[in-house]
Amino acid sequence: MYDNELTPHRTWQSFGSLLNKLRVETLGLEPISPLWGPNQFFRMRIPHTYLWSPELLPRPKDWGSEIDLVGFAFTEASPYTPPKSLSAFLDAGERPIFIGFSSVVVSDPSHLTSILIDAVNKAGVRAIIASGWTDLGNEQLQIPENIYFLDKIPYDWLFPRVSAVIHHGGAGSTSTALKYGKPTVIVPFIGDNYLWGAIVARAGAGAHAPIPYMKLTTEALAEAIRECLRPEAIVNATKVAEAISREGNGAHKAVASFLSKLPSNEASRCYFFKNRLAIWQDRQTGTRLSALAAYILLKNGRTKLQGLEIFHQAQWCGFASPGDPLTGAMAVLVDLISTILRQAVVLLILWAETTKHGIFCMRKIYWTRPAKVNKSSIMGYESDSSSVSTHLVRDSPILFETASKSEIGRNVTTFQVLMTIACHVLIGKYRIL
Repeated sequence: MYDNELTPHRTWQSFGSLLNKLRVETLGLEPISPLWGPNQFFRMRIPHTYLWSPELLPRPKDWGSEIDLVGFAFTEASPYTPPKSLSAFLDAGERPIFIGFSSVVVSDPSHLTSILIDAVNKAGVRAIIASGWTDLGNEQLQIPENIYFLDKIPYDWLFPRVSAVIHHGGAGSTSTALKYGKPTVIVPFIGDNYLWGAIVARAGAGAHAPIPYMKLTTEALAEAIRECLRPEAIVNATKVAEAISREGNGAHKAVASFLSKLPSNEASRCYFFKNRLAIWQDRQTGTRLSALAAYILLKNGRTKLQGLEIFHQAQWCGFASPGDPLTGAMAVLVDLISTILRQAVVLLILWAETTKHGIFCMRKIYWTRPAKVNKSSIMGYESDSSSVSTHLVRDSPILFETASKSEIGRNVTTFQVLMTIACHVLIGKYRIL
């Protein structure tokens, strides 16, 4: 499915703007460049999971170990009491087929309704048709007795009671129909509808081929219905249902897959309070600290804020890096120019200060040696951690806010120091205090 290099780019065209809106407006992160954003998940080997049956679409051989394929996910069956008219229709004859296109909207519902009714009559079957978002069946048409129109109904309740299913090819409709072993006709409209139509046809679990909506006719649909009711199609659909049953619920496997990709539980815990997650880390020793431990150490002067940094279990920094040499070279050039401009502004400011005061002050360029973390200095608080919880809740936001400001003040590069000294030497204002 994702062997094609163009697929990530097509996906990015659909969801890239939404993803960047979430990152910028909700998460406070920088947007991902469309130049290298589409392929980042694969280039950086970020773990992710796909929810479809390997029986229908086997795992591609070139996928890495970071990608899991766990099967379809299903929800619990919903309790449902059908209207009396529906129960009477189901009991009145042989099992009907089901036709429904869910959230798909067409420009001419009356024309589509006519095709469906004529195809059902031509195939000589009974049918239940869901009106869906297109509102099928509400036109002034003559509805025959062998067809029943309804609005909404749980598929988990209805599909075991029908003989075949005709739908648009959504992943949910496809998986539910095959879960109950129902031969399927797919009328694709957009996107992955075509994929599922091809997969079902290849498995022989329904019609010989999907019927794209633009090519849907009474004759084509009637023939596809007859193909679905062949013994061979019924047997193949039953085999697929048995395979899906053996695979189990993909939702449970997806959770297990997610948890298996997380770092070990011990690696995420505070060194002092094992029941708390680490949020901070000592710069010098690497000791992991929870918010409570950091608060206690800072409160008692055992460490300084400059000696702490945010603890990161995994860092995905590749979203700011290119995926090919051309964009990489362009990114380096842009970064170089912006760095030179920033340093020029800094030098101008320092030159102005030096000219004004006649002295070069190195106070702005400093490194603070972090205090060593002493476990015995805070273990006395472990038994009375509730007493500091109130202070922790009140002061923790200040710790984070202060840390951000501190980091900004400490990010002084060697390049900046050397260029500053060179500038002062050139203007003849440099002297050692």
